[in-house]
Amino acid sequence: MKILAITQSGKISGGANRSFLDVLRRLRDDYGHDICVLVPEKDQLVDSLERINMNYIIHTYYQTAFVTMGDIFDIYRHFKAIKKCIYNYKMAKELKNNLNRENFDIIYINDTTNTVGYYLAKLMKKPYVWHFRGYQKVIKKYLPLEKGLRKKNDGIIINISKAMYDYMKVERKISTEKMVVVYNGVENISSKRIKNNCIGFHCIQCGHISVAKGQIESINALKILNRMGYKDIYLHLAGTPSFEHGKSYKDVLEKIIENDGLTKQIIFEGEVQNMALLRSKMDVELVCSVCEPFGRVTVEGMQSGLPVIGANTGGTPEIIIDGYNGLLYNQGNPEELAKKMLKLYKDSNLKNAMSNNAIEYTKTHFTMDENVRRINEVLLMAKKQCKG
Repeated sequence: MKILAITQSGKISGGANRSFLDVLRRLRDDYGHDICVLVPEKDQLVDSLERINMNYIIHTYYQTAFVTMGDIFDIYRHFKAIKKCIYNYKMAKELKNNLNRENFDIIYINDTTNTVGYYLAKLMKKPYVWHFRGYQKVIKKYLPLEKGLRKKNDGIIINISKAMYDYMKVERKISTEKMVVVYNGVENISSKRIKNNCIGFHCIQCGHISVAKGQIESINALKILNRMGYKDIYLHLAGTPSFEHGKSYKDVLEKIIENDGLTKQIIFEGEVQNMALLRSKMDVELVCSVCEPFGRVTVEGMQSGLPVIGANTGGTPEIIIDGYNGLLYNQGNPEELAKKMLKLYKDSNLKNAMSNNAIEYTKTHFTMDENVRRINEVLLMAKKQCKG
């Protein structure tokens, strides 16, 4: 099958494009599909595609998401998003004739805000599979696509968790006849556990430094533990900072950390190239996102033998079995998070048991083999439906 795969970004940071790249390589190497990737810019993803010898086309288009801030500029943000959608439609028309000559069988679109892929599918009259990876609770509409997405026989949408599936069904009113759930798969690249000779108890939280990822919650939990006298519990924040309301969110957090007297206990690791090595020196992984659609970092943490303490929202409870491979807490409650951290701090036997359970669990759950097998099934299903 000849697949035109469309990514919404040229960046490789974050889970969406890393997962997409893993899937495309497997679809080509394990299932023999001929794949070409449409990319909006020459950046890290193109470098990765060249390393694995995968064909690509660079053509400008935009993500159309906007975040509602609850201020007077929301109207302006909405207008800009619509303008980008119109631009994407024009770009799709430009691309259509050249791409039609390639005789693609199907269009495979990555991530929720990738409108150019939808427009191309309609203009080229090709079946599409749209892989929804973003929860998008803060986006009130899918802009001009809202009605099209509700059509029962208009492509297939992959949701990466049951929580996301339910949200799309209830809030977005998308027909269940066109949606499926396929959990993300994660390549197991974890390093062997290194005996941690560092003094203290080390927790790691991975992801963009942003409000959505909930670093403020883990910082507040550490503040509570610090005031209780636990000065040997450390928090490592790994990821690049986002810019919110015109300023780096890392700068915002650093001021809070300084005011709370936690500068010696909280370490900003930045963008880490070898996360497996860093995790091998940690005791616990924290996932404090407001609403994680799936949680690639949750699985990666488990693969590294880390018990994961996660917020009980989004797809996280579908990965963590509370008390077995990790612990759940009520999102928005740093006091409860602090108690869970302290529980593993005090009980090394429990921590070690959860560590072993986490490793064993990921050997049979959320594997790349199963992930790509299911995606291949969906692609074949979409192609068959179009012929039908």
